[in-house]
Amino acid sequence: MGTEAARAILAYGYGELRLSRLICLIDSANEASIKVAMKIGMSLEREADIDGEPTLVYSAGRPA
Repeated sequence: MGTEAARAILAYGYGELRLSRLICLIDSANEASIKVAMKIGMSLEREADIDGEPTLVYSAGRPA
């Protein structure tokens, strides 16, 4: 279910909103969200500290 929702968000972001890049901010302990991000073609961009919480930034660019 999560993967289908994430794919729909990508399609909306690239298609309707015409965004060139999308990101996910994921709690570093949330393995399920990391798997979904990877399944939809996102890759780890960097590790960040957001409001004192370790956060992973996954990103994907619009397909050519």
